[in-house]
Amino acid sequence: PERPPAEQLRALEKALISRLGWPPAAMLVPALLGAVGALAASLGVDGCKPLHYELCMATQADDEAQRRGAVRGLQRLYTTLPDAVLVHSPEAVPFLSELLEDADPEARACALELLNTLEQSNAGLLEED
Repeated sequence: PERPPAEQLRALEKALISRLGWPPAAMLVPALLGAVGALAASLGVDGCKPLHYELCMATQADDEAQRRGAVRGLQRLYTTLPDAVLVHSPEAVPFLSELLEDADPEARACALELLNTLEQSNAGLLEED
């Protein structure tokens, strides 16, 4: 099957990411995370680079719910594409580390959990080689 044009994919990615932290969509978060995972799976490790970057950038949003949603989106991307951890996590670590000093305790906890997961995943992947 033919892939949609890149600009349509970017628009879809931005729409998904913006809704991850949107309070009226709170009950839709599991479905939105599922859509992030499905999109990542269809794009593959190399193809999801723009999605990964946009999720990283969203961790710096002014809105705390948006920051938490972005971390959950990154978590879903890595869960869906375990090989993406080794490829993309170096880009995410500085963003997640910055969240460890966030005013929102839930954002801090989400970031710490994901950083720990990435560390364990990277260690496991490096041991396999």
